[in-house]
Amino acid sequence: MKKASLAYGPLMISFSRVALGAIVLWIVFAVREKSWPFSWRDLWKLSIPALVGAVLPYSILPWLIERHGSGLIGMMIGLVPIMTIIVSIPILNIRPGRRPLIGVAGGLGFLVLLMNESLRNEISVLDMGLAVVVPLFYATANTWIKRTFPEKSPLALSCAVLTISGMVLLPLVFILPWPIFRPDSPHMALATAALVTNGILATGAATLGFYILIKERGPLFAGLIAYMIPFGAIIWGWIDGESVTPIQLISIVGILSMVAYVEWENYLRMLRAQSRK
Repeated sequence: MKKASLAYGPLMISFSRVALGAIVLWIVFAVREKSWPFSWRDLWKLSIPALVGAVLPYSILPWLIERHGSGLIGMMIGLVPIMTIIVSIPILNIRPGRRPLIGVAGGLGFLVLLMNESLRNEISVLDMGLAVVVPLFYATANTWIKRTFPEKSPLALSCAVLTISGMVLLPLVFILPWPIFRPDSPHMALATAALVTNGILATGAATLGFYILIKERGPLFAGLIAYMIPFGAIIWGWIDGESVTPIQLISIVGILSMVAYVEWENYLRMLRAQSRK
């Protein structure tokens, strides 16, 4: 997204990723699947993950990354597991035990530390709020999918969500006053390559894999891939010359440690189950 923003506007980045991802997955669906599992009555249910899990975060992220770099904004995705624990209470009616409550409290404490440090580094309150809302959107969409479509094909679900997202975003690309692309950009080739890669791999293939994890393991387990995103974001940010403060690093490690604390028993239980097999 950072490289694509060198020549393309945020909404164009958002639309292109869902459109390209949908095209790839529809081709796979046509080859592998025999029947469509959804009806028109499912449209409003599918619109929730499309809007909350794709349209909104996919549009906010490139805008934030262009303004503040990929390091800090990428680190914020590490909040997805903590947010998943919170939203699972009303959506899945899961009452957290002592360990999840401690993890959530500790994670939110480190979040406050991260926000305070980021605000000191001249990130506006609005931008910081949007950066926090994005993982909340992801967690809400993931939990909704687990509740509403536990038995549906992840491939069909991915096709539906990305297609609906594309239909919502396409008119917005031309209506809203954000630039579609910058034809005078000297980085057009790099930005276009990033745009295509973001759509085919980081959206199409990644969405399918993520929905498979939600179906098989649940939204919290799937959200644990957020462990890796902050470290990847820090590495790419360092390569691009972005500055990340020690307090920000301490905060994100603290957040991830709280998630690890919450999931440690489940991880051991999974290992024991696999060893018995």
